[in-house]
Amino acid sequence: MKKLSMEWQALKKVVRNYHQLQRNVAKLPSRFAKATKTIHELQRATQRYQFKIQPSIKKIEQILAKSE
Repeated sequence: MKKLSMEWQALKKVVRNYHQLQRNVAKLPSRFAKATKTIHELQRATQRYQFKIQPSIKKIEQILAKSE
């Protein structure tokens, strides 16, 4: 009887792990979409830095160099 109880407990644990795995898999699409969105935001920020902020910094550095 005790062995049956241990097997039942093990089976319940397997089922619980399976359900947890199902929940985690269900979350994957939204997490992937969020990660993709973050990547795009980082790419836009990088472009903004390269094409707007970096040239401005260089101009400021040139002005400061001339004024010294």
